[in-house]
Amino acid sequence: MSYEIYSMLAEYGFVDDAYEMLVNTDYPGPAQSIKDYDATTFFERYCKSRVEQMKVGQNFWAFGHPTGWMVKYLAGLGYDPDKPMGRGMILAPKVPRPGKLNQVTASLKTPTGLCKSDWTYVDGVFDWSFTIPANSSAEVHIPTDDAASIQGAAGMEKLRSEEGVAIYHAVAGTYTVQSRLREQKPVVSAAPAISGSSKEWRLSEGCAASVADGVMTVTRSPSSPTQMLTTRLPAFSGEDAKLVFRMKTPASGKAMVRVVSRNEGSKSAQNVEFNLNAPGEWCTYSIPLPAFEGTPASLWVGLVSAKEELQFSEIRLESNGVPLKMWNF
Repeated sequence: MSYEIYSMLAEYGFVDDAYEMLVNTDYPGPAQSIKDYDATTFFERYCKSRVEQMKVGQNFWAFGHPTGWMVKYLAGLGYDPDKPMGRGMILAPKVPRPGKLNQVTASLKTPTGLCKSDWTYVDGVFDWSFTIPANSSAEVHIPTDDAASIQGAAGMEKLRSEEGVAIYHAVAGTYTVQSRLREQKPVVSAAPAISGSSKEWRLSEGCAASVADGVMTVTRSPSSPTQMLTTRLPAFSGEDAKLVFRMKTPASGKAMVRVVSRNEGSKSAQNVEFNLNAPGEWCTYSIPLPAFEGTPASLWVGLVSAKEELQFSEIRLESNGVPLKMWNF
């Protein structure tokens, strides 16, 4: 589990999905462990059977980061990095919609005092009370689909409006504001694909790689039994995934893509062979990846039999039509 997955989803407009992931009672996840195993802590790893679950750490606080995410993103209690020591706060709650969560209450002990946030969301009305501690100020982001509907902001200074929020400056004190917030999931753009580099790819023993002019070239020694390159995979669903890449090789015959996944402590590998096109010319390949259970571990690309030079100018991993990771050389 990535430490940043909840916050990154919220930052790019997918707070609904982050919240759904947190409370999903299907395997795997903390909510499933509460439902099936009466968990009161975060486990080191999530297993489908109780016998296997009891073999791993039962109190792995390194995975307790969702609690921080709830305080910062759901309650909206965060520090202003330009005003250290709690002199400045950024209050910016994210509201999962439609109607997934109707109340959040939290507090944060700062160097200047206790900062509080308490909001409800019922029938399209966002009602928020918050407290800014003494000797501090805050940039206040009020979620709204209609800035004119905001009530209770008379004691604050309007700074600007952005998509889905009205932003104010407020001094120390306790405030109560209301706004209209439609019970629908907002349309957001997809998160950008993660960028990768040639250094993330490992080579079969006896192979060598060089990068020049945006092209990675892979060669092998006569003694090398295989010619494959491999990299770690980011987390993604095994459904409707594919690998798209531009490759040039003088070889003919077949090449192969392999996906290795982990499920309950065991590994499995699935191969997809494909025909090489136009030897010696640049070709674009789009290879559907096999569905898998569990989590993805690694990806392999290489030649099946012929041992010739391979050149890559771009490799892209996609899932459900959305680029997840891109390697440009």
